[in-house]
Amino acid sequence: NPPAIDQTTYANILNNEALLSEVLQNALSPDPSLRNLAEKEITNLADFNLGLFLLGISSKISNEATPKQIRQISATIIKNMIANTKYTSTFISLNPELKQQIKTHILSTLASSDSDIRKTAGIAIAPSLLRPSIAIQN
Repeated sequence: NPPAIDQTTYANILNNEALLSEVLQNALSPDPSLRNLAEKEITNLADFNLGLFLLGISSKISNEATPKQIRQISATIIKNMIANTKYTSTFISLNPELKQQIKTHILSTLASSDSDIRKTAGIAIAPSLLRPSIAIQN
């Protein structure tokens, strides 16, 4: 778990779309120190509140106004989090309504006019199709 001192920071990031976008953008940085810090922040955010984190980045995927790179990295992160056994029990125990919101965000992206974004959505849902025990079910 993240240190208690950082809980306010993580809560602020998860409740602020601009801050979350900044962390995601930094994860794409060519600067290794900035990228590594962002990758640690992503892990800490998921550890702090996986459900809220997945909801936040799934909304990035479904938002047509979100830059394409942010949408793509968000899908990759969702895929990795769902496929990672570290998060399996937490994911399975998430509130069903929250999982439904995440599912709705991702599936709505399958109708995007941008074929790359449609592929991105497919990447995000692939682990739940391959591991039915973690499927995002109604």
